[in-house]
Amino acid sequence: MQRKPKEEWNITWIKCKKCRKSFWIWNFEKGKRKFCSRECSNTTNTKHSEKTKQKMKGREVWNKGLYGVIKHPSNRGENNYFWKGGVSKINYRIRRCNKFKEWRGKVFKRDDWTCQECKERGGRLDPHHIKSLAQIIKDNKLINLDDAYKCKELWDINNGQTLCHECHLRTNTYGKH
Repeated sequence: MQRKPKEEWNITWIKCKKCRKSFWIWNFEKGKRKFCSRECSNTTNTKHSEKTKQKMKGREVWNKGLYGVIKHPSNRGENNYFWKGGVSKINYRIRRCNKFKEWRGKVFKRDDWTCQECKERGGRLDPHHIKSLAQIIKDNKLINLDDAYKCKELWDINNGQTLCHECHLRTNTYGKH
């Protein structure tokens, strides 16, 4: 037994196009919803896409093989304004490698996901090198990622600590301090 909607609720009862079951919608959804569930919607869309496939059979799709925005080939690589000789900074490459993510996870786990300054657990946490990453790179003369993988000082979890983002901002070595 369906109860009638109250007028102040601003809802309407409609019938599903596929299964003919009654369901309610908000009035601002009028014209947008035609099916009671995803199952009813998906079966109808599948039939529609099969018809479309038959109609489009043999035609070449204009955007096949393209990903996202079409880039003009003259702006790629050395022709780009931001080209710096094909070398990204070692700091950038280290922070995005898998070994850094493992180091970060080990530091968080050791510190039980708790900031070592304010003792707040969870939230937005940052791994912090006690001896800064820039200083380690400079002292060990790291040039590429292979050199960084071999450097034991870089991956030592005793050189790291967990800090919340606010406490990390207050450190002397954060960003460009």
